Amino acid sequence: MSDKRVSPTLLDLPLEIANKVFEELTLKELLNCRKVCRSLRAAVIEFKINLEWITIHLESFIEINFHNREEKYCTKYAEASNDSTILTHNKLEKNFDGENYLKFALKDLETVLKHVSILYITNKNESGYQQNYSEPLIDLLKVKKPVYVEELRLNGFEFNDVLKILPYFNSKFLNDIRLYDMKINEEFEKITYLEQWKLTKSFKYFGEPLENIPLEKLFHFEFFRIILKTFSENDAIQIRDDLLKKSTFRGCSISYQDGKFGEIARVFKPEYADGQECEYKNNNATFRIVVECYSFSCYICE
Repeated sequence: MSDKRVSPTLLDLPLEIANKVFEELTLKELLNCRKVCRSLRAAVIEFKINLEWITIHLESFIEINFHNREEKYCTKYAEASNDSTILTHNKLEKNFDGENYLKFALKDLETVLKHVSILYITNKNESGYQQNYSEPLIDLLKVKKPVYVEELRLNGFEFNDVLKILPYFNSKFLNDIRLYDMKINEEFEKITYLEQWKLTKSFKYFGEPLENIPLEKLFHFEFFRIILKTFSENDAIQIRDDLLKKSTFRGCSISYQDGKFGEIARVFKPEYADGQECEYKNNNATFRIVVECYSFSCYICE
């Protein structure tokens, strides 16, 4: 009998050596390795891929952009006939028979969720209309719970879906929540009960102006940015007498549609003249105050 020797494969190597090989691969090559076989897919999942952020566009197709410092890798998943998927990268298309495009995309996303710092998900099409892909995303998050990301950005979701999505993220790891293009007035109080809200350090809101929300619910953040329907002199007094006394506070930015900026500014500097910046001091720190026609900002002077 002839003695046929079988050359060892990458997966036969000790883990530390296999990881050395992975370290030499580009982001594109690492992500493509996941599609070779289940074993290699599992090995890549365990290897720490250096991803700074992922952006996901949920439309009639799914587009996932993987980013690190050196590279951007964009993959588009579209529906084909017979519940198949057309995968597009760099204008090259490949057809995957019997693979639902939505499940295919979310399965790819699952392999890298543990390695990303920033996750940005857009749930609207190019015309700005909201899509209805929240439930499959939530199903994925259930499997991966808890998800470890430092910054979560959600764009174009119904606020009730945001309330369902946030609990799947590790509250002690999540430092920054950003919400875009949504309306949350009627349901605002519900988010304040979530651990993710209580423990995150920064909150930014870029949606429809908020009305009648208790500003003190924002005062535990190190930084927040919001849009209000009305910002009053009493709101400014509350910030001066409560928020600025908190040792954790670093800054805030408030845009508003209705407010008398002169009265607001004189809360911090009685001799305020239009167009001036001013400083405000208390026992904790010195703050830089900027009040304009439709905006108020306050930052600690380091």
